Amino acid sequence: MREYLLYVLYIIFILYVIALIAAKIHSPFWFHQPVYHPYEIYPRWCTIPYCKRKLLPKLGIFCKPDQIISYSWNNCSDEIMNKIVELLQGHYVDNNSHLFHMDIDKFQKCLKMDTSSMLSVFHDFHLKEPTFQKCLDKSKIWGSITSRPIDLFFLKFSQKNTQIHFWDFICVNGNYKSKTLSRNLIQTHIFNHLRIDPTFSGIYLFKKEVELCKGIVPLIETKVYTFLLKPTPIQKLPQYYSVRCLNKTHVHLWNAIYAEMTTQFEICCLANTATSLEWLENERYTIWICVLKENKVEHIHGVYILENTFISWDNDNIERKSMVRLAGSMIFRKEYPYDMDNLYFFKGFLHSLKNYLYDQKQYGVLEIPNISHNRHILKRWHEKYELKNETDIAYYLYNMVYPKSPINSNNIIIIG
Repeated sequence: MREYLLYVLYIIFILYVIALIAAKIHSPFWFHQPVYHPYEIYPRWCTIPYCKRKLLPKLGIFCKPDQIISYSWNNCSDEIMNKIVELLQGHYVDNNSHLFHMDIDKFQKCLKMDTSSMLSVFHDFHLKEPTFQKCLDKSKIWGSITSRPIDLFFLKFSQKNTQIHFWDFICVNGNYKSKTLSRNLIQTHIFNHLRIDPTFSGIYLFKKEVELCKGIVPLIETKVYTFLLKPTPIQKLPQYYSVRCLNKTHVHLWNAIYAEMTTQFEICCLANTATSLEWLENERYTIWICVLKENKVEHIHGVYILENTFISWDNDNIERKSMVRLAGSMIFRKEYPYDMDNLYFFKGFLHSLKNYLYDQKQYGVLEIPNISHNRHILKRWHEKYELKNETDIAYYLYNMVYPKSPINSNNIIIIG
């Protein structure tokens, strides 16, 4: 009997080693990173989120600190930012079907969360005449990655709330696509970031679309739905209902909404409150609310956050080509006894979008990710508009494991 148990243990051990080898072959980059791997056993039994790597990272095989230079927000010149913007305009999205309308002002607004935002760029070597010595050519940027701080809130584990960074604008010039430069950018950005700011937690969040990451368990995995907007008659809002757009005079109201988000969703990823106030007066996010007036007292029913994607469709058959995204939505209270089927919540969105499009006539494409309370809107939206595109999307944590991942995408909101 004892020998039989030993044989069983040997077989299990050998199978596990084979699984590790297969995982390394299947995903050579992520295998060496502190992420939640599918073959890991401990996260399936652990009950609280935990950080995987607490020490500073070592110089890994994918690091290229001699070619990839990182800057904090304060130390990055306008010249570098302009070159990053030029790279993004030409290579950030698939130019066969989309155009990316980014300029230096918009880029700075996206990143200017606070001075801890980071930027990394890749330069290639060239031979300097007349000696033909190998030198770094800083006049051209062939790849970029940025990260900006966001606050991570856990509903069930508030003691684990922390500030992390969100990776964005990971972009590689088409001539360097075959060189797996994105891996070098990610690894070196992390390496440089933690040396510039050793107090940083080392935890990141990032998004992947279409081709999802291999060898990582996502925090959430869901879909994004794209619709073409057409003139459609909508019913009036019920009596005592109205919609309004928040602006810089609604600071206290937005603070209340922000606080409510952190108590409604299992996980909440938001820019810090001070930074999020800038949304009330910039063009990236527009916040609408649906309000019910009852006994002369106004109550928030729904919150809808629209995001300017800076993307347009390169299609001559579409008159209004720019795309707007419903980044997130929230029923302010968990349950309204007079709106059990969430019809009024949906109507509030319709009227908010109608008013928004009245002022922003360039938008003719709407993107709705199945995240937060967007599912209530998607359920009815499919009945009114033709689906144009459906895309896989996932969010991943780097250097942190959240137990029982992936979670339901309706239990998380990510705005930042």
